[in-house]
Amino acid sequence: MKVSLFKIDFAVVFFDALLAAGVLLAIILLGTSLLDTWCAKTRGVVAVALGGLLTGLFAAQNEWMKAMLSLFVTVTIIISLRQRI
Repeated sequence: MKVSLFKIDFAVVFFDALLAAGVLLAIILLGTSLLDTWCAKTRGVVAVALGGLLTGLFAAQNEWMKAMLSLFVTVTIIISLRQRI
């Protein structure tokens, strides 16, 4: 029973880490795509806001919040990749 509980905990930690990596990728893609269009002050505000989202990911125990963050990551990556093509 402890082994199955450990596997569940490992899966939760793994998917949280995967989502955090996705948020970091979204921050990098958003920052590089907006690099030429926004001034440095606005980019700084966006970076702080996205960093707050990343911090909220680790603080959030709510599955709904994690789902919204994963949706944000997906949309940001799709938009950034479409701008590059």
